[in-house]
Amino acid sequence: MSRLAWRSIISDAALVRPDAEISCFFVGRRLNLPRALLIQPWIHDFAAYDLWVRPVGLLRIGGYLRSLGVEVALLDCLNPHHPGLQTEKLKRFPGDHGAFYREEIPKPEILQWFPRRYKRYGIPPASLESSLRRQPRPDFILVSSTMTYWYSGVQETISYCHRIFPDVPVVLGGIYATLLPEHARQFSGADLVIPGSDWTEIKKTLAGLFCADDPEDSLSDLPAWDLAAGARSICVRSSEGCPFRCAYCASHLLSSSEGPRPPQRVAQEIITGVRALGIEDVAFSDDALLWRADSCLLPALESVQRELNQKLRFHCPNGLHARYLDLDLALAFKEHGFTTLRLGLESIKDSFHQCTGGKLSMEDFEAAVSFLVRAGYAPREIGVYVLAGLPGQSLQEVEQSLSYLLERGLRPHLAEYSPIPGTQLWEEAVTKSPFPISQEPLFHNNTLLPCRWEGFSYDGFLRLKAKLNRELQKKPS
Repeated sequence: MSRLAWRSIISDAALVRPDAEISCFFVGRRLNLPRALLIQPWIHDFAAYDLWVRPVGLLRIGGYLRSLGVEVALLDCLNPHHPGLQTEKLKRFPGDHGAFYREEIPKPEILQWFPRRYKRYGIPPASLESSLRRQPRPDFILVSSTMTYWYSGVQETISYCHRIFPDVPVVLGGIYATLLPEHARQFSGADLVIPGSDWTEIKKTLAGLFCADDPEDSLSDLPAWDLAAGARSICVRSSEGCPFRCAYCASHLLSSSEGPRPPQRVAQEIITGVRALGIEDVAFSDDALLWRADSCLLPALESVQRELNQKLRFHCPNGLHARYLDLDLALAFKEHGFTTLRLGLESIKDSFHQCTGGKLSMEDFEAAVSFLVRAGYAPREIGVYVLAGLPGQSLQEVEQSLSYLLERGLRPHLAEYSPIPGTQLWEEAVTKSPFPISQEPLFHNNTLLPCRWEGFSYDGFLRLKAKLNRELQKKPS
């Protein structure tokens, strides 16, 4: 079936049922669709860093599609270990995080005024094109997406797909597709945009797309780790969702369920990933890793330790909830080899937490730090996120939070605020931002400081970042 004919089916379905998704498109139209190509797209931005950015969602989809009898391939445009980059010397660190390969590209017209270089992060275009041309013709191309302001990277990636495979439908899912589905339908270039992240619904959609029955096999949910051959780390989740509703966070918009996953399933994912790829670094991408840790995280770690005769390094790049960290958990982290720890403080101001969701108190935070130190972590090994640039936030507040952390020997990490559609702060951000953020997602980019104002200027923030970097470069006394 041609791409135009496939689009006609979509249009017919949409006329009958405007909220129809892909699962209903092929009722009575059984097709022979044996092959899928999964693609993690490029990033277009002023800055990007690989903090365990792995296509875990696509790998999980790949495993499920295989259970449907579909042949699956993966192209990861962000892969820092791509064969086409063997001659490049990227600044990488133990644990498998660090720089992406990047090339400067023209800035979008509306961002010409901004004094930073714009780049494409990921493999060179020639590498993507040659990889696509080496692929057998797929029946569908499934593309993921993340930040709303990275949509031009999605656009460019999809344009290559259409150029190499002009008759193959491209389906877009992921965060951008969920937060801004209409924008994605209009601008991404995808033939179909599927918002949402409910795994049960995604499986139904995929089964409908390939005219197959859901096997209801527990193994069908395992990521197809072998698709990421050459990877030096994996990323997993021990839980879904988050119990908090922080005003600046979209977690509840992106996850339809909350709570720990079955510990045996998490352990199985880690064990199969380690064995399939021969890696020793595992990153957790949970939004609330420590929430009900005794129900999943801890038993999963014990299972992994019993099953694998090797020492692993675990990484927690997302902000950990200090409220749930006790001494037993801190000791378990040390025992199991957790080397990257970052607590989510955001601000030392009580008023900040009262206005944004109340996820912790300073007493919670100080207790968590003391537990980690007692477990054997040095203060400088404990990373702490400080959120900067919220609507109406002052630069002085951020500076006070950084000073508090530095005085205690902790390692601050500035996290610039990005306005996210659908969150509690969105409407306030729309009102206070000097940019038309409700009209153009490129203005969501946190590098721009989208909610800058006279009390939080761009130049002032640059000076604060430079001061912080100087402090972090000092050797501990």
